Amino acid sequence: FSFRGPAFWLFIMDSVLGLPSSDAGNETPFRLCGIEDGCESFQEFTRGLRGRAVTCFSIVAEGLQGASCAPHYLALGDSGGFLKYINLEARSFRLFALNLLRCPVQRIETGWQVVQLLPGVPDTVLFVLKHSNQILCCGWQPSFLRSTSDLGYKAYLFGTHSYQVECLAVHSSGKLVASGACDGELKIWSCTADAKGTAVGCLRPCSEPVTALCFVGLHEELLVVGSVDHYVRVVSLEGGGSVAHQLVVPSSTVTCARPILSSFTSERQLLTCGSSMGTLNFWGMPSWQHVLALPLGSSCGPLRCLSSAFALPVDKKEFDPVLDSESCVRVVALGGELGRVLLLDVDTLQPFHSYDLSGSGPIIACEFMRLRGGLEGPLSTSDVMKVMKSKDQAEATLVVVCRNGDVFL
Repeated sequence: FSFRGPAFWLFIMDSVLGLPSSDAGNETPFRLCGIEDGCESFQEFTRGLRGRAVTCFSIVAEGLQGASCAPHYLALGDSGGFLKYINLEARSFRLFALNLLRCPVQRIETGWQVVQLLPGVPDTVLFVLKHSNQILCCGWQPSFLRSTSDLGYKAYLFGTHSYQVECLAVHSSGKLVASGACDGELKIWSCTADAKGTAVGCLRPCSEPVTALCFVGLHEELLVVGSVDHYVRVVSLEGGGSVAHQLVVPSSTVTCARPILSSFTSERQLLTCGSSMGTLNFWGMPSWQHVLALPLGSSCGPLRCLSSAFALPVDKKEFDPVLDSESCVRVVALGGELGRVLLLDVDTLQPFHSYDLSGSGPIIACEFMRLRGGLEGPLSTSDVMKVMKSKDQAEATLVVVCRNGDVFL
């Protein structure tokens, strides 16, 4: 019997995090314990994360579609086992520590790999820990608390992979979750209103680690899968999980993916993918022809995130907007390892402004959180046309999270 150091370390980590067993039921040996609550000033809410690197990020608007008063929540996971849950409207936060159920005073200093807030399911988070094959679900709403004497918020098993989970994606409806593992395995989960997961598909579109996932709703339900093998695969969920298209990203790992609206081509719909070489690639949809490769490595370094202020509609109706309307926020934001945020005009696909945040370290995530006029998040076709016809000047707020815990608006 022989082993190498890294393999042995992964074995130890998986043992600590607790693999599912037949007698454990649906409960895991974790809980989130609230250690700080409410009313800290917005300018100081990063204090609880100082000294620990932020590793993952998620943002969601609670409430019904089109509700202008829906508060926006931000979840930040760090390398020391802490989760910070921030209300961006009230400018307050709650800080949670990950603990062992059997040892409430012992905190697990294990980093968070992925965190995802669920649309339409308040105060609930899906998360994956470093070197773990488990997808866990935890919340601080009454359904997660078994009794008033329960001091913590217990985490429950949402689903598992054979090997460690690398990334998660949640459909804008909140009813589907996609997860990718380091062995190339891809699973699709049906998520119920009480955040319980049921596997509805298990695919293996590639043999390398899955590094990026995003849902694309066009004339059929598609899932974009990025990997370290330099390919972007477009998986048709309505076609039995088959790979409908395979796109090449030369000599680099796919780090992020997002669909956008643009008048750069006659198709007016583009898939945008960032890479570890700092190149931003664009493909037309639904032809999937390569449109442009924009080298941004000298400005941003390896790309970590991208976001569009004007997302594709979530329904499958014909969509042909007048993209030259002044009421549209025609901006794409992207961030990278060098700590710089670039803003691109979606019509020319060229940078027009940048923010230098290098004093706070690499950019972990950026996301547009609001459009004026009471429209939140992904929009339906009718919502999009309502924005188009509005005489009010469009406005969006960009949230940028850095590795050291700083949050910029």
